[in-house]
Amino acid sequence: MPSHYRLDTGEWIGNCAPGASPPEGYGYSELDPPTGLYNPVVWDGDAWVGADPPPVPAPTLEEAKVAKLQSLDQWQYALTQTYEWQGHVFQTDAVARGRLASIYPMALAGKLPEGFQWRLLNDIQIPLSNEQFTNLYESIIACHQRLIYSGFHHKDTIKTLTTIEAVEAYEFVVLGVPDGE
Repeated sequence: MPSHYRLDTGEWIGNCAPGASPPEGYGYSELDPPTGLYNPVVWDGDAWVGADPPPVPAPTLEEAKVAKLQSLDQWQYALTQTYEWQGHVFQTDAVARGRLASIYPMALAGKLPEGFQWRLLNDIQIPLSNEQFTNLYESIIACHQRLIYSGFHHKDTIKTLTTIEAVEAYEFVVLGVPDGE
């Protein structure tokens, strides 16, 4: 059963029974199996004919802010998944940070076993001394803390913007990660 909408506003008007004719100017989207896309179709009063899709309304200021904040969250999340330290790339997602945090007290107390190794993102194991592990962990935490503060700064700035154009033009990636506050 096709789902029908007003072609001029995109307003959904419900499903029409097979064979029923909606008022002129109403339409529906029909799946095109070869492309997997939905093609808009409109009732011209006599028959269903292809039509341009309804216009996509411009976002409101609030919608633009929500979209930019979601984009910022995704950017920050991606930055917390790996960390490069002394030429090695470590996995630093939430699970890896939990593992690092559980070992940190032992390294801080100088109690890592002789020959302790840590597996890198590329599955190569490297030896780490107590001091190296402590420095690695503390640098990861410091970096993630800067990311958190950066996120606070960017979110506060985005929330104060007063036009859609300003929100869309705001580039948090270019601004980067400021030093810890």
